[in-house]
Amino acid sequence: MSPFLLILLLYLLFEPTVTSYDSCLHYRSICLRNDTCNQHLKRFQTTCGYELNVCSGTSPSDCVYHLHRIRASFPTKTCTCYEAIGFSQECDFFRQVIWNHPCERKMKDIGEEIKVNNRKILQIETSRSSQNFHSPPNPNGSEKRRTTRTPVADQIHQWKRQLSGDLTKSTILQKTCDAALYQVCLKHVSCAQLWSMFRKNCDVDQDNQCRMADREICWQSFEGLTWSGLGDCQCASSNSSDCHWIRLHTNYNKCIYEISKSGQFPVLMTLAQKNREDRENEQRMMSEQYQRRYENREKSGELLE
Repeated sequence: MSPFLLILLLYLLFEPTVTSYDSCLHYRSICLRNDTCNQHLKRFQTTCGYELNVCSGTSPSDCVYHLHRIRASFPTKTCTCYEAIGFSQECDFFRQVIWNHPCERKMKDIGEEIKVNNRKILQIETSRSSQNFHSPPNPNGSEKRRTTRTPVADQIHQWKRQLSGDLTKSTILQKTCDAALYQVCLKHVSCAQLWSMFRKNCDVDQDNQCRMADREICWQSFEGLTWSGLGDCQCASSNSSDCHWIRLHTNYNKCIYEISKSGQFPVLMTLAQKNREDRENEQRMMSEQYQRRYENREKSGELLE
């Protein structure tokens, strides 16, 4: 028996038991044998595509979601190609397409631009809100002004109630994610504040790890944003980068998914004293819907064989 065949035989024989082995080809075989990972890999073919220089898939946001789910099946954050095993080009291609896909790079780049633009928009809306909140001059000639809002439970409650009063979900069901944010949410002072708090407290890093600053504020701000259509929105075109970034960070937010999966929903003290049972049921239904969307995206269309 040739040395190469012997190495290959030993590799196939001991591969299932060597869990710490970080070969990219080994990870690929792990994914193919894992039903969940394999389903995401199949959906990856249509949503991402196999181009290494340009994002050519049908949905960049779905693409990054499937990449996150595929990588979650592996014990390390990256993989290695070993010359001794051979198949170096095949190995490197798998590593590049799973860990350095152009659709994911595109989402990261547009994310930095959106952060800058959002800061500018929030500054404008905050300035407008301070002007709109002026009270009529009092008889003494001095002017009263509403104090600056702070991220506390009663303020979140107030913003959510104001937003639910201003918007009806039936009028925004057809909105794309970018329209839901820019044409609906950021046009309302209360929603703009909730969006700012959501981004700060439900932050997800580039490795799709939740960096939740405050569990209660994260959940409650997201619940308020759903009135604008965010959290269950779509994108009309694969070329709409803003839309797909917004969709990725709302529909597929890892922090909201972790809260939903835990079944323990933070309840504001101001809400707990009134209609608590109805509120918890509403939260549970919303979280179950979010969890199903997050986990079962691969079932939404036909899988490529």
